[in-house]
Amino acid sequence: MLLAAAQVSVAQSPNTSVASVCSSRVISVCSLLLYGECSLNCREADATSGDHICRLQQTELFSMVVDNDGITLFVDPNGINMFKAANLQDKIHTAPQHWRAIQDMESECELRLGVDPNVLFDYKTVVACGQYLAVYPERMVLVRLKKEALRESAFGLTQLVLRSSSSSSSTTASFWCYCETAEEISLILDDECLANFAEHAVIVSHDRWRVIKLCGKTYDFDATGIVAAMSGLNAVDTQVLNISSFGSNVTLVLDEALDASVASLCESLKLTRVEYRGVGRGETGDVVPC
Repeated sequence: MLLAAAQVSVAQSPNTSVASVCSSRVISVCSLLLYGECSLNCREADATSGDHICRLQQTELFSMVVDNDGITLFVDPNGINMFKAANLQDKIHTAPQHWRAIQDMESECELRLGVDPNVLFDYKTVVACGQYLAVYPERMVLVRLKKEALRESAFGLTQLVLRSSSSSSSTTASFWCYCETAEEISLILDDECLANFAEHAVIVSHDRWRVIKLCGKTYDFDATGIVAAMSGLNAVDTQVLNISSFGSNVTLVLDEALDASVASLCESLKLTRVEYRGVGRGETGDVVPC
């Protein structure tokens, strides 16, 4: 394991329909995304202007999780200044704590998570009455973006941000994730968004994933037990990815294991309803009992 030396700030920019706020947020988020080589230049003490803001000045981690609730940023504390420079400090929620990143330096392992059956887990401390599972319509793909092609991929990254900030339900991406470390850049996105990236700029996994989200309650940022609750798929022999945002968690399971995974979560969390969402943001699809 490698413990990062620097602290990480976590902030959320909630979705809004105010045009001026949306435009400023798009500019700020795109600026953060496209600072790929900035940290190296800063560490080499290259001359920078007094207004220069670097999102990786101290830490080698930058991550962005986007869902229907807004954009969650895991960023160098200095990166929050990007929003202050755009006069958006009142439009973002910043977690009071600072965090440290831990990276597994061993060889890649199988993505299989589960709750220890010997540990008693009280789902009532996490899942409230009336909560339900939402299944997103898109089939997601895990992509490695080549770092040397980051600037060439600016169009694809900008399109992701624009779709996330769009008020049109027909063009809105309901979920995507970007994570950058010193070694690599990973993306989780749907096939439609993937088409905006050049083939030689990405390495694409053949698996397709489906997004499951626990809805019906807004969690405080420091709430615990959500990932453990959504990892309770011991009855399903499948791979699992958990992605946390500012106030929630999404679980990604392999497409072919979706039905079995939903049934397993309903049973373990004592849920009685599943909402299969439509393509657009906030568009409700079929609602079925578990």
